[in-house]
Amino acid sequence: MLTEPAPVCWIKEFGDNGVEFDLRIWIDSPEAGVGNVTSDVFFRIWDLFKEHGVTMPVPQRDLRFHSPPSGEITPT
Repeated sequence: MLTEPAPVCWIKEFGDNGVEFDLRIWIDSPEAGVGNVTSDVFFRIWDLFKEHGVTMPVPQRDLRFHSPPSGEITPT
C-alpha cells in the first residue's frame, strides 16, 4: 500500500444495521492482486475493531403472531 496519495475514508450512509464507509487506498501493483491488498486491509480493520471493543450490529427481527378476531375463518 502506498502512503502517497494518502488513504481516505468517507461515510457513505447510515443504514438500519450499521454505517457504510468508502475506503480508498493506493497500491503500486494492481496486477499483483487488488483482492489480496483489500483483504489485508479489511483484516487489519477487523483486528483493530476487536482490539478497541467495536462490535458489529446484528439485525433484530421481531415476529409477532396474533390470533384472528373471533368469527374470522383461518386458512388450513
